[in-house]
Parts: sequence; C-alpha cells; structure tokens
Amino acid sequence: MRIGLLGSTLATAVGVLSQIVDTEKELICNNPNNPHDCYPRLFQPTHQWQVIKEGQDIPPGLHVRLNIDTLTREAKIMDPSEDNSSTNDLVISSPVQEEEQDLQQQAIDAAHHEKTQQKIQEKIKDFRSKERAKRVNREDLNNYEGAVSEVENFDGDYSRLDQALDTLEDLSHDIEFGVKLTSTTLFDNFRQIIDASNSEKLHDKIYRIMGSSLRNNPDAVTNALNNLNKDYVVDLFSKLSNSSKSDVIQKRILGIIQALAQNNHFALNYFNNESDSTNKGITFLIQDFPTLGAQSKQRLLGLFEDLQLVDLTRKANDRRSVENSQDPDYQISQYLQSTLAANKATSNDQLKIFFNLLSELHTSNKKLKPSNEYMLWLSQEVELRKENKKRQDYSEEDKQFDEQMLKARHQVFGNPNALRKAMNDEL
Repeated sequence: MRIGLLGSTLATAVGVLSQIVDTEKELICNNPNNPHDCYPRLFQPTHQWQVIKEGQDIPPGLHVRLNIDTLTREAKIMDPSEDNSSTNDLVISSPVQEEEQDLQQQAIDAAHHEKTQQKIQEKIKDFRSKERAKRVNREDLNNYEGAVSEVENFDGDYSRLDQALDTLEDLSHDIEFGVKLTSTTLFDNFRQIIDASNSEKLHDKIYRIMGSSLRNNPDAVTNALNNLNKDYVVDLFSKLSNSSKSDVIQKRILGIIQALAQNNHFALNYFNNESDSTNKGITFLIQDFPTLGAQSKQRLLGLFEDLQLVDLTRKANDRRSVENSQDPDYQISQYLQSTLAANKATSNDQLKIFFNLLSELHTSNKKLKPSNEYMLWLSQEVELRKENKKRQDYSEEDKQFDEQMLKARHQVFGNPNALRKAMNDEL
C-alpha cells in the first residue's frame, strides 16, 4: 500500500515540477497587496525537506517531521532507504491515519504554542524594562535621551529647555551623537522653537548644536538632507537675509550651510553655476552679502573657497595682494567680475543682481579696481544693450537697468568725465 502510494506521489510530484507555472492552482496570500507573500495551498513536495506553511494541505505518502530547533513542520517525498522510526517523524499515507495525525499535530501545535508564548512574554518583559529605563532617562536632562525628549516635547518651559540644549551642545561635537541627532526630527523641532522665540541667546545655542553635529560629519549631513524638507534650506537662507539678525547668528547660519555644502548633492543643487534652476544658493548669498557682519563675511569667504569660487591661498606678490586676499569685499568683487566677464551669469536676472552688487561694492570702497577683462565685457555689454530699444518687449525695467549700466561704466568703473559724451552719443 505504501509503495503504491509512494509511486503515485512521485508521479504527481514530477508532473507538478515539470510545469513552469500552474495558473489554476489555489494560492494562500497572507497579504493581498503583496503578491510575493503568496504560496500554493497544496504543498509541493521534493526530495528535500521543506517547511509546511500555514494553511497548506499535505498530499498523502509524504515523510513529515517536526523540526525540534524551529518547531516547524517539514515534509519531503518518502525515501524507502531512510529509517523512519524517529518519534518526531510521521508518514501521511492514507485517510485511515488522519486521526493519529491530528493527535500528533495537536501535540506539535501545543509545543509550538508554548514556545511562542514564552518568547512573547520574554519580549514583553524586555520592552517594559526598556520603557521604564526611558522614562527614567527622560526625566534626566543631563543625558541624551532626556535632552532629546525635552526638545521634542517642549511645552514652554525655557529653563528646562536651556538645560537640555546645554547637554546636546556638549554631545553634538561627538561624531556618533551627531549622527544620532540628525537621525531624529530634532532639527524640525529646533526650527519651530526658533520661530516661536525672539531670544538671540537661545537661537545661538540651537544653531551651534546644528552646526557642530554636521561639521566634518558626512553621515550626519546625509541624515539631515534625507530627513529635512526642501523648504528647510530655503528657510535658512531667508533667516540669513533678515536684517535684524546679528553678526553672530548670521555666522552660525552660514556655518550650517557650509557644512551641508560638503555634500556633493547639496552643492550641485544649490551652488552649481551652470544652470539657473540650481543656482539659488549663490544668488541668495550674493544678495545677502551687503547686510552681513564682518565675521559672517569671513565665513562666507570660507564657504566660497570650499566651493572653489574664490582662491584664498593664491600666492601673493606684494603686501597689498596679501591684504586683498583676506578682504571679503575684494574677493567677492573678483568673483563677480570674473563671472560676468566670462558670461557665466545664468540668467538676465542674476546678471542684474551681480552687476548691482558689484557697483555697490566699488562705490563704497574706492580701493577696489576693475580688471581689464571686466571692463572689456562691460564695454561690449553696453553696446549690445543699445539694440534692446528695437525690441517690442523692451520694458521700462530693462530700460532703467541699461541706463544704469551705462552710467556705472563711467561713474563707478571708468572715467566720470566721459559720461557726458557717452550720454550724448546715446541720445
């Protein structure tokens, strides 16, 4: 009887295995939305032990066993040469044996249930222990968990917040804690607290924590860029533009931007000088330059040097060159002149912003001198813009800028006495 059933089972198995796919077979899907979490209702036997999954029907004539290590049932095609006397093995061969199989299955299920319940209780005990530890830690503002919890659940108690920030500031200099800080929503919480408070001291402390956790910490920078919304960076630029910000706060904000710019993706998106759509950062910073304090301008030079927009290490030939190399006005003037002279302004709007700032710098600082390359570009640009008058879409705004450029060519960068002749020629 068993041999016949075995032969029949082998034939059935070979028939099933010879098919590429059986679209008619019934499936069990634990998650209907995940087709990869489905399997046939009828157990598909092979000559190797396989786990019998939940709900599967087992064909008769198979060698079935309980895996003591995993408490899972396994089955395979019967091999007559094997010794099947093990108490943990049973052979499903005919309907007559179903009652015995049910009893054995109940024993298996009971053992499995007991072990599962034991594991569940252990996990519950471990979870409760960790939760008790967290509750204790959260009450202590001198450790990481307590300080982070205070910031995340800030309820207006600034004395507790100040103590928590002191703890986080000390920890933020550590690379591992920098990574942990940026793995949470803490930066978003910082932003909300800054927006709700007018305390410069509080803002300074928060910005120091953010800058320290990001500085020279690529993993922390990656975390921040992945966890923060795009408008978070725009908000940083906006806060930098706020004229009420002190030099110290401006420097802190620029420090955060400088740390983020160490990431190639961030630098490409905000400081790439090849396309207008990705050049927002440079335009923002150039517009903000006149409102920056002395320390912030030096920090901006550091950022521009990191981005290879200026070269502060270039060998100087004389004392004046040495002084100029560290002068923010001189360096930004050189950057703007070289960008305009090389026609690298990414749009007409950016050209106007760069030209206006350059004119402002040279008007307020008579020590700044235009380069020959820039003067050649300016002369050619003025002549080209004379043709703008022929355009039907020539706006009043464009007309005013063209006249401003003509005047600046002589009054700011050239010979003021030549302006009258130039204006007469223009008329």
